[in-house]
Amino acid sequence: MRAPRMRWTTTLHARFVHAVELLGGHE
Repeated sequence: MRAPRMRWTTTLHARFVHAVELLGGHE
């Protein structure tokens, strides 16, 4: 799946993971 408008970069992934951790998704 290619999304030209929204590029899923490593930074975006890191931000997402960090947000999930803040929510308490990883404990």
